[in-house]
Amino acid sequence: MSTAQSLDLVVKSETEDQAEPPAPTATPALDATIVEGPAALLSLTSDWQRLIDASPRGRIFQTPQHLAIWAEHFASDPKVGFKCVVVRRNGQVVLIWPLAFWKIGPLKLTQTAGAPVAQYEDILVEHKNEAASLFAPALAEMERAGIDLILMERVRADSALAAVLPPQTVALGEEDGAPFVDLSSGDVETALAGRKGKVKRHQKKRIVALAEEGELRLEVAPDGPTTRQWLREATEMKRAWLTEKGFLSRAFLDERTNQCLEAFAERHGGADVKTGMTAARLTVGGRPVATEIAYRLGGDYLLFLGAFAPEYGRFGPGNVLTEMVLRWCVQNGITRYDMLPPRYRNKHEWETGEVLVHDFGVPLSWRGGFYLRAVLGYGKPRLKRLYYALPLPLRSRLANLMLRL
Repeated sequence: MSTAQSLDLVVKSETEDQAEPPAPTATPALDATIVEGPAALLSLTSDWQRLIDASPRGRIFQTPQHLAIWAEHFASDPKVGFKCVVVRRNGQVVLIWPLAFWKIGPLKLTQTAGAPVAQYEDILVEHKNEAASLFAPALAEMERAGIDLILMERVRADSALAAVLPPQTVALGEEDGAPFVDLSSGDVETALAGRKGKVKRHQKKRIVALAEEGELRLEVAPDGPTTRQWLREATEMKRAWLTEKGFLSRAFLDERTNQCLEAFAERHGGADVKTGMTAARLTVGGRPVATEIAYRLGGDYLLFLGAFAPEYGRFGPGNVLTEMVLRWCVQNGITRYDMLPPRYRNKHEWETGEVLVHDFGVPLSWRGGFYLRAVLGYGKPRLKRLYYALPLPLRSRLANLMLRL
């Protein structure tokens, strides 16, 4: 380059500098704080809802509506703390992580708030592609707070939380799945076109046989009090079935689960809710024979509990109700019928896809790592296998004693 050309560049540069100084390129500041849960629900309402609305799928259990009622029943325990990690970027809330804190001896643990009722866990961010950078200061805040172990249950593979798992994360148990029916086509026949002919014929036989017992009708609870009553009736049927089979449900080992569900149904139940709970039932000749209890968020219907009258079990009333509810969902703008984990044979009959889910533990200290591997990774699975190896009559008696439905 000639001296003249160099001089021209220098003069041009100086002229541009005088005309308009370059803008600073400082990295936006991220600040993480821990806020008391009830205070966060009140002070961050608009930010919380903004983050929910940005990506609502599977996040009903992290909504303010659900967590406020969960906190009344579970965080009122002095041994449990309900707090939120809030990350701000230049003052704006960009991440909310609601958490429950508790201790086992000297061990400090935390888990996404909502357990044991919540069926999915997640963090709230507006854009999933920046979740990792936003989660880093939140995790650092957990370390500063002296947390030994973070537990994460039923983390969806498509969630923001799954995208930010740190390197020391340990997978717990076996991978599971959440089957769903994609109703985005707006037509049930299109959605279920892939079902095998044998399955379709069997379903028709169920409907015909059940119709011989009386007129089949689908009823949807119109309001909160009715939703609560149908929920109560469904849990009674569910308890009878679990006891007979000797099955245990972790959520229903705690009587507060029932109280929490009923309170949510009372306040946020009905046929037209956008964020809440819906109860649907099949009646035969005016008698209820099968009931579904589902959470609702936007276009998602999340099947939480299904139950049927045992004397009608041979007719498969749950499957008949499923088909009727799918048609109701399409008529009411619902685009996904989420059957939630775990996988079951009766769910496979209907599913058009599934989302993988897994449990994880994130140790932040040697104590947390030891408890994770020795108790959760080794001891707990063996106790579960031991229980289900017991004779059915004994399991049935134990289930009757332990279930709190």
